[in-house]
Parts: sequence; C-alpha cells; structure tokens
Amino acid sequence: RDTLQHVLSQAASPAAVVARLCGSRGCYARCEFCSMVSFYNLDGAGMKWRHRSAKAIVDEIEQLVESYQVSRFWFVDDEFLGTPKEHGERALAVAQRIIERRLDIEWGFDARANGVAGLPPGGPELLRSSGVRVVAMGLESGSQAALKRLNKGIRVESNRLAVERLRASGIEHRFGFIMFDPGTTMEDLRLNVDFVRFAEPHRICNTGPFRLLNAEYPEVGTPLAIRLGVGATTSEALVEQNKPRLSEDGLGYAFDDDRVGRTRRLLFDFAQTVVEGVMTPRPVGEPSLLS
Repeated sequence: RDTLQHVLSQAASPAAVVARLCGSRGCYARCEFCSMVSFYNLDGAGMKWRHRSAKAIVDEIEQLVESYQVSRFWFVDDEFLGTPKEHGERALAVAQRIIERRLDIEWGFDARANGVAGLPPGGPELLRSSGVRVVAMGLESGSQAALKRLNKGIRVESNRLAVERLRASGIEHRFGFIMFDPGTTMEDLRLNVDFVRFAEPHRICNTGPFRLLNAEYPEVGTPLAIRLGVGATTSEALVEQNKPRLSEDGLGYAFDDDRVGRTRRLLFDFAQTVVEGVMTPRPVGEPSLLS
C-alpha cells in the first residue's frame, strides 16, 4: 500500500498491479511453527486479533480504485476472518459493502480453515459475489495426529470442509502444507498423500518440484525452535524458498522414524533429478492475486 504509487509507475497498467492492504493484525492460534506467536507476544500481554472496521476497509479500497484505477487487492493479514466466535461477520460485512458500492474488483486473503468452514450458510457465495477469487489457508496436514503435534487447534474434517465450501462457491483455494515434522510416521505420510490428492498438490502455496517436501521448520523464537533448542545462527542463515530443499542437518532435527527420513531423501532426489528439469515456470507478469 505505501509503495503503490511507485509500483504503478513501473507497471504497464493498473490492471497488472495487486494492491496490498492490511485489515487486521495478529492471530488467535498457537501453531508451534509460526513466528507470529512470538512476535505478537513481545510485550508479554499475549496474542490478540485486532481488526479495522468493514467501513474503514472498504473506504480505503474505494479511494484506491478512484485515485489509482487499481482493481485487484490482496490482504496481507495473518488471519482475515478472525476468531471462531466472529463467524467471519466482519469479512462478510466487507463483502456486502463492496457489492453495495458497486466496486468492480477482485480480492483475496489468508484465513484459517476452521474460519472458512464455519462461515454461515451463503457466506462463501457472498464473498465470491463481492469479488473474492482466492483464499489461502494453512491446512498443513491430513493427519489428525500431525495437526495435534503442530498445535494447529483444528480437525482434518474442518480442513476438508473448508476446501469443499470454497470449491462449491467458485473461489479458488491455495494452501500451506507441512508433509514432514519431527514426529512424522509412515501412516501420517499415507494420510497426507491422500489429503493432498483431495486438495490438489498444485494448489500448495510454494511453487516448484519440492512442494511435497515441505518440513516443519524451527523459525527463531517459535515454540518449535525453543523445544528443539535451535538458535538464531541456524535459522537466520536460510531463506524462505530454500526450506523444502533442506536436509535434516539444515532443518536442525532428525526424524524420529528413520524410514521417514529415507523417504524424504528419496523424494528429494526424484524431484531434483527428474521433476525440476521438466517443470514450466509461470511466465513473468502472469496475473495472479498471489503473485
């Protein structure tokens, strides 16, 4: 948002630009791998989900449409829908106001799957009517045992229902997925593969041939890093896009079941030697709300 004028000056047209907005801060969840848990608790007061009003959000969208002719928006919020007791009411109010003001836009956001699954009847359809085209979710696993280890606070059934509701409404879904964590079992892998088939592997958020190798990573200050005793030297030297490529040494831990480690190494060799060379990258500049 702050650099929008500069971005527009470099773009071929406003239609090529996705404006980033912030409608809320924080997240109510306590996922053990997420750095937001520590970041928003720096003052020791605990994490809170704080949000702007629906009116303030749509006022800003309307101002950007009128002033800069942009029509595509992505919310950078960690959790756009809010707590389960919210039932997405503020997000639906945003959608209703967009429709009432006849703003011809496309937009998308990140949300927890239980928030999407818990939307009231007609909720996803209202979002779609207002211009929502993509919702990204951290589904992470198709194994309930793995979700419990990750401290996701969600059921596999909610993950499935969220995907089904978005599909039924015509909203595209993207999702984060952690195929491997320190305690992964061979049964977890079987359940994860079955779930990824259902949710479609090409919709996993990170692109490339290594997307099925995603492993839980100990970001500095996260509950996982504290539990494993991993320090800043290990974590800060690594960049986001390389994480699926990391060996067990790079991850900072070994898998409890050596068969899991061997399976991951086998999949890595296959991805590197066979898949990587034949994948076609998305053309630069191809429109996408997640560009």
